[in-house]
Amino acid sequence: MNNERFERIKAKHPNWSDEQIWTAVSLDMAEDTTIEEKGGDIDPNDADIWKEIVSQAKDWIKEVLPQVFEKVKALFDNIIHQISEWVKKNIPVIMEKIKDFIGSWMKKA
Repeated sequence: MNNERFERIKAKHPNWSDEQIWTAVSLDMAEDTTIEEKGGDIDPNDADIWKEIVSQAKDWIKEVLPQVFEKVKALFDNIIHQISEWVKKNIPVIMEKIKDFIGSWMKKA
């Protein structure tokens, strides 16, 4: 199940838990799917696009990995809540901010 993505993300973030890695995998897949569906023509400053990506990732992890979802559902809600603020601040690379958020999440949990 997406072992290639899992291993790639784990190699970049060796200290992350499985929950953090699967969250990043789901976001990575949702980002690819959304960009493909939109024909690559997306506005990185459109908060609705980012909310769609995070919602798709949340739905995927809820369906495929429900035991992981139970541990990270609050994280997804926090990301969705933060996206509009990040876009307003003109954060150039939203996915990097999300990865930072995922990485720091376990320290707070």
